[in-house]
Amino acid sequence: MHMRSANLRKNSLLYILVFSVVVRIIYLLAQQPLWWDTHVYIGMGKYIFSSGKFGIWESFRPLLHPLILGFFWDLGFSPIVVGKILDIFFSVLVVFFTYKIAEKVFSKRVAIISSLLLSVTPVFLMFTGLILTDPMAMFFGLAGIYLYVKDQSDKNLFFAGFLLALSFLTRFPMGLFLAAVGIILVFQKEKIISKMRQLFILGSGFIIPVLPYLWFNYQKYGNVFEPFTAGSWIVTTATWLYGSGITYYFREFFFGTLIYVFSFVYLYHFFKEKGWKNSSKLLVVLIPMLVIAYFMYVPRKELRYIVAAVPFLSMMVAAAVTRIYDQLRSTEKPPITPKAFVIICVLLILAFIPAGLHFERPPSFTTEIDRAVAEYNVTGTIMASDPSFISYLDNPILLLGGMTFAPEVYEQHKDGFELLFINQCDLPCPPEDLSCINRRQELLEKVKLENQEIFSKTVKNCSYSIHVPR
Repeated sequence: MHMRSANLRKNSLLYILVFSVVVRIIYLLAQQPLWWDTHVYIGMGKYIFSSGKFGIWESFRPLLHPLILGFFWDLGFSPIVVGKILDIFFSVLVVFFTYKIAEKVFSKRVAIISSLLLSVTPVFLMFTGLILTDPMAMFFGLAGIYLYVKDQSDKNLFFAGFLLALSFLTRFPMGLFLAAVGIILVFQKEKIISKMRQLFILGSGFIIPVLPYLWFNYQKYGNVFEPFTAGSWIVTTATWLYGSGITYYFREFFFGTLIYVFSFVYLYHFFKEKGWKNSSKLLVVLIPMLVIAYFMYVPRKELRYIVAAVPFLSMMVAAAVTRIYDQLRSTEKPPITPKAFVIICVLLILAFIPAGLHFERPPSFTTEIDRAVAEYNVTGTIMASDPSFISYLDNPILLLGGMTFAPEVYEQHKDGFELLFINQCDLPCPPEDLSCINRRQELLEKVKLENQEIFSKTVKNCSYSIHVPR
């Protein structure tokens, strides 16, 4: 028994990674629906590798993820299948680097607990199969942080900056990781010359991959910061459809997965014992603080936005839990036994997994669209209120763009499409905005008048219709 326990501990990382892969494969079997953003990234990949013939383009999206999806599509692979495989690959690498960082900063026990906890945390697990940017961005970000905490040699600082740049080019808010490292370098007890040198090396690694992207922005838009300004604007739109309030992330995450409340126990001891004097432990605390603070400021609030903070929060939880466990073991008459405490922690993890992984499954009309494409010999542009067909069809897709743009887009291109798909729930208006509601009604009436409706269906208060030009 002792030898088996020693073997488990020795090969703990391998077993955790295998466990993480198995959990994700099982989760994939549930066939969760793809999200809006997923189809946009696939569409951008097609746009890039078809020179604009297929797919769509949105300026505020980072390009690294679409480039990879488009590359495999251009080789003849399904971007959906490849995307799901990459989700598993990058998610498991995130677990790997969480383990390695925790082992370096804390201990092997903390590494084991934090990586296991992360593996089954709903807000992280849910990204498996969604083909979004987060798993890949987190992989690059955590790899960069690992190089920094491993040792601050010139080589590690440079490649940490390079990896953090790739993370940023995959998902822009991941730039907060670089900000956290930069803050620590600025305030560490070093001579100014030494600080400047380290910041220069880190910044050099970061700027090398970022400069070509800025040059591309200048060539395409005439403004190197166009994606960032457009992205800053987009998160201020349709805010009534999202979460709100300064306490949103505390309600939805910390009280939605109660085990993470232990991160506040770690924070208490961190400040009490002046843990900030250890730059690596400070980094573990600073990154989630910056991530959560930033998304508290952003008008649109979704639980998934703060997933980049979760690996570090899991380390804080693991450090707090091991501390409490050790105190219970060393106390002659503890309030609860160490074994009971472990059981409570496991229950706190498992009890919230089903609720955290429940998604509403919207209806799919790919069969109806495929039938219409074949019946009406649609080879040209498809106008749609959502981008889902981009993933399944190699046609030019024109998005209506919500009520902000839909009337103008339809009017400008009504003679140029061969098929029109509308989900009225993709054209939302603020509840009391009568002007928007009237504009939407006028648009829908105009679409019916000027086109032939070949399919319609209402599901859960959402009306879906397919039209062809008269």
